[in-house]
Amino acid sequence: MLLREVREADLAPFADLIASNECLCSLGRAHGNEEWSRIGSAYVANVLRTELSSWEACSSKYQSAAGSKLWVLEGSPGRLAGSIGAIPSPEDSTVELVRMYVDSSVRRKGHGRRLVEVLLGYALSIKATRVKLTTPTVNAPGISFYESLGFCIVREFTVDSNGSPLDIAELELHMPPLASTTDSNA
Repeated sequence: MLLREVREADLAPFADLIASNECLCSLGRAHGNEEWSRIGSAYVANVLRTELSSWEACSSKYQSAAGSKLWVLEGSPGRLAGSIGAIPSPEDSTVELVRMYVDSSVRRKGHGRRLVEVLLGYALSIKATRVKLTTPTVNAPGISFYESLGFCIVREFTVDSNGSPLDIAELELHMPPLASTTDSNA
């Protein structure tokens, strides 16, 4: 599978990837929780209505915005198997990990790890000191995945999601310090 930056032809397949793999929708179906499914569907509808409403909207967030990136994992022709985005903070040396999706048909094959490794490599290249992300606390499989990569939960909070409370976990990974280019014994 080819891992590359997003391009205009990816807009519809990217929307399909998100709509088919939003964690709250999947977890809601798996656990028979209609509320999770409703919240997940509303979230997807909002993403499709805003940042994926057009190529201009998507590229302004992930290509034109200072340092932001969006990578996709190309599966079969016209279909995406995964995605991950990076949004650097203008206030500090933090990168926010966003739009992490791996299609259910290719999970547990190392693709998620590969996506995160690309993002971490990018974070190091722009001298970020930490990477953060948020996910619903009910996303235990996702949280376990991130923890296996060294992320730690730093806080939990509740948001109002279309009139329903949703508990969110914020996770962080502190990046290794960059090696000094000078010899400390000189």
